[in-house]
Amino acid sequence: MRSISSMQPLAAPGKRLHRNEIIGLLAPSLGHDKAAQLVVEASVELGLSTFEYTIEDATLVLSHLAQIPGLTGITAVLARSRLHKLS
Repeated sequence: MRSISSMQPLAAPGKRLHRNEIIGLLAPSLGHDKAAQLVVEASVELGLSTFEYTIEDATLVLSHLAQIPGLTGITAVLARSRLHKLS
């Protein structure tokens, strides 16, 4: 387990991510078209923008997708763990 002092913040405060950055985390496993469809659908279901996301919104979208059984859910869990690299 990492100590608190070694933990990286998820992103700079106020940092916004474009939809394509979220899709890019999912696309290698799911394909670009499927990843784009899932991100937009999850965003609409959650009442979020479908273009720009805060880190918190992106986390919500990926957590929503992580509930889907199979490859989609597993991919979303891994993508959520890599969000900090987008900062």
